[in-house]
Amino acid sequence: MVCTLCIKHKMKNKFAAKGAANISKKSAVKEHAKCKDHTDAKKLETARIQMESLQNQIFLSDANVRHIIVVMRVVYFLSKNNLPLRLLPSTIEMMKESETPNISNAYTNEISGCEFLIAITKTIEDQIWKELSDVSVPHKSN
Repeated sequence: MVCTLCIKHKMKNKFAAKGAANISKKSAVKEHAKCKDHTDAKKLETARIQMESLQNQIFLSDANVRHIIVVMRVVYFLSKNNLPLRLLPSTIEMMKESETPNISNAYTNEISGCEFLIAITKTIEDQIWKELSDVSVPHKSN
């Protein structure tokens, strides 16, 4: 019997040696499970799995952010050109058919379009009020 985990992480013990004698005693297996090499191999494997999972999450998160940016640009385009938000799904579909990168089916309905438009409007409104509050108006004296 060999320990594939120890082999994978290149540990040096009798369970990690390829072609090792058949070690099948229950006590030897229990002892191996507690040895430093095996516990280190388990830690390395756990770290590898966590890193892989984190990389997948970052990739998905980045792709999702890029998709949201594309949808917000479409919402902005529609509102800037005074076009109804009900055109959002078909506009996104047209972009997908023309192989525009970073497009998926998420956030492509009219309700999401309205929510994006509200967010864009609120951001612009807040910026305008901030700029107005920063302007100093000279007072006339009689």
